[in-house]
Amino acid sequence: MAAHQNGPLAEHQNGHLAAHQNGPLAEHQNGPLAEHQNGHSMKKKIAVIGAGMTGLCTLRHFALDPDYDVVAFERMDTIAGVWNYPEGCEKYTDEPDTSTRYCRTYRNLRTNSPRDLTRYPDFPFPKEVTESYCNRATVRKYFDAYTEHFGLLPFIRFRHKVEQITPVGKAGGDDAPTKWQVTVRDLESGTVTTNEFDNVIVCSGHFHTPYLPKIEGIEKFKGTVMHSCEYRVPEAFQDKNVLIIGAKTSAMDITTEIVPFARQVIVYRRFKVSIFEAKFPNVSEIADLVDFGADHLVQKDGTVRPIDAVILCTGYIFDYPFLSPECHVTVSRGRVAPLWRHLIHCEFPTLAFVGLANMAIFIQVADAQVRFYKAVTDGRVTLPNENIMRDETEAEFQGRLKQGIPEHLAHEMITSQWDYVAELAQEAGFEPFPPVARKMFEANGRSIRAAPYEFRNYRMERLDAENFVREPLNPTGKANGIVVSQEQLDKLDKETLAGRRNIAN
Repeated sequence: MAAHQNGPLAEHQNGHLAAHQNGPLAEHQNGPLAEHQNGHSMKKKIAVIGAGMTGLCTLRHFALDPDYDVVAFERMDTIAGVWNYPEGCEKYTDEPDTSTRYCRTYRNLRTNSPRDLTRYPDFPFPKEVTESYCNRATVRKYFDAYTEHFGLLPFIRFRHKVEQITPVGKAGGDDAPTKWQVTVRDLESGTVTTNEFDNVIVCSGHFHTPYLPKIEGIEKFKGTVMHSCEYRVPEAFQDKNVLIIGAKTSAMDITTEIVPFARQVIVYRRFKVSIFEAKFPNVSEIADLVDFGADHLVQKDGTVRPIDAVILCTGYIFDYPFLSPECHVTVSRGRVAPLWRHLIHCEFPTLAFVGLANMAIFIQVADAQVRFYKAVTDGRVTLPNENIMRDETEAEFQGRLKQGIPEHLAHEMITSQWDYVAELAQEAGFEPFPPVARKMFEANGRSIRAAPYEFRNYRMERLDAENFVREPLNPTGKANGIVVSQEQLDKLDKETLAGRRNIAN
């Protein structure tokens, strides 16, 4: 890793992007892509939108194939998307997405899945990484190593923001596949260019636009109101009374972080479990928030509780401002349609969206999606016609609704990911999830629900394709002396499913 960090990627990270762009990237821009623009290349031209974890995965599978001419457009000056934490970003919580200080994470972020579930299937973490739940810096180094190993930097145009994507030609009855005009702005020079591509693969992530639900009476509150995307450090809440609205990962992480600093933390969720109350004397959980005043909240029974700040851990919405209306993509809070198998546009199959899955082994589901779509573009997998894809997509969506899964969780895969990936793998000819992946995923989920403040105090590691180990990092086996009964675990499982209707989902 040290040699890697002192090589070309370190040079890139130290601000020598211009030098890098005058090297391999410049060659790329003056080579295959230039040939394409002049009409002399027979390769399929692929535009990848974003160079975060899904964009890098897409580059790894497409860009190294000589049959493709691939370029990724990344508005930031570096890779890894949400795993970036620009130096000094604590002072800048409202930066535009074109700023190099733009950030959607917090200083002490750690993975909530063990490293064997937080890596690409074909690229393990280095042996020197022994922690199961890696910190932000370790994960970022992992993406650096992946990028360096597969030689992906030459295919990325940093500080290039995609402004519009428009289809060229007709789909359906037209024998010729739809192509795409992609308009991009160079954020350094201001230059705007438009190029034509055979395929567009959207990998821009879904941690960009916060979901801000309507909360009764919150406009009366005169204190700080922020979304979790603006949260950076716990010290900012020293001696404050803080209300956290939400029930998922960010809510649990932020609650755990600010407890040592805040005077009082109140967690509002539609279903009350009281796990935090059992551990922290300055945490209370409520499920009956009805109103706000200038400096307080009001519960259903009339109880008034002082608060200084509100943190909305309410998730994000999908947002693709660069898609023209002609793309015929409908985007709601948590659904992108019409996408066959949560991936391929039914009308325009030369347009794909990688990484929409949530509540899943995200990075490995995304890798499976890329491998499948590569098989489609290679001609190894033949797609059904548009009508069949639309019918199958709608049937799958309606089936979810009948199960009680709300529309905003249209791409949730907590239980369906196993069959989903197995189907993609069988058709495209790659290995599905090994049995141990499901075992680890489900055990990790239970661990989080049982003790969200200490599940990372365990080592969870894959042993082989069938088995894994989970053991405490301290000799007692009970890091904080709290034992969660089977009855409580069963209750948590039921309430987690009920929580799909939660305001914070």
